[in-house]
Amino acid sequence: MSLWLPSPVGIPAFVVEGDALDAELWEIDENLCRAELTAADRALFTARRKEIYLEKRPETAHGAVGCKGYGKSGQVVHSFADATAEATGIDARTVRRDAARGEKIADAALHRLRGTRLDSGAFLDRLKQIDEDKQLLYVEAALAEEKRKAADVKENRRKLSEVRHAVRLTHMGFVQANGAAKAGQIAQKFPIVYADPPWQFGVRSEKYSRLERFSEYSRREYFSAVVKETVFRENGLRPQPSSLVDPLH
Repeated sequence: MSLWLPSPVGIPAFVVEGDALDAELWEIDENLCRAELTAADRALFTARRKEIYLEKRPETAHGAVGCKGYGKSGQVVHSFADATAEATGIDARTVRRDAARGEKIADAALHRLRGTRLDSGAFLDRLKQIDEDKQLLYVEAALAEEKRKAADVKENRRKLSEVRHAVRLTHMGFVQANGAAKAGQIAQKFPIVYADPPWQFGVRSEKYSRLERFSEYSRREYFSAVVKETVFRENGLRPQPSSLVDPLH
């Protein structure tokens, strides 16, 4: 883009000298700062950044991970992970993890995974354990399995929708034939008495089940005179001695 001004005017700017590799590093750093990158994207960019960084600063490749080297001027040059963390704001541990994924996984496999349901850190960690020449086949097989599962889920949803639609049609037909007021209406009501008197319930033998023990004690304890009197009183009757009959009979 050219800019023409009628009189000399100064334009503030940062002037940085660098080669094509420096330009690619700046581009990668801009991408790594974006939050929407997937796991495969971060692995690709971070591995490429490490390759360029070690080519420009080979002194940092020697020794343990995290070591520092010295440039031609004698100043300290940070390791790849520390330099990337400082440039992008990503912690050094995450940088090393993404770089390891990108180095151990073939580029073709990573590009095939980008944007798919399997584009996750957990899948990449499993994939890097496989031989590099078999990784792309593994990815294709995994994607085919995901496609099959998605088709099964879609078919199940279709069948469920058909069942729900049939239920709605059946209900609508019932309402149309019998009227909405009769749908689900109870034809007869029965009085219910709730009673919870104290009664004994002990465990005397493990040979009998809970239901058997209940049957054993129910006639003697649960249907007591208190329960019978309550039933008569709630129904407006006066209990007579001869009327206190065991309800189980």
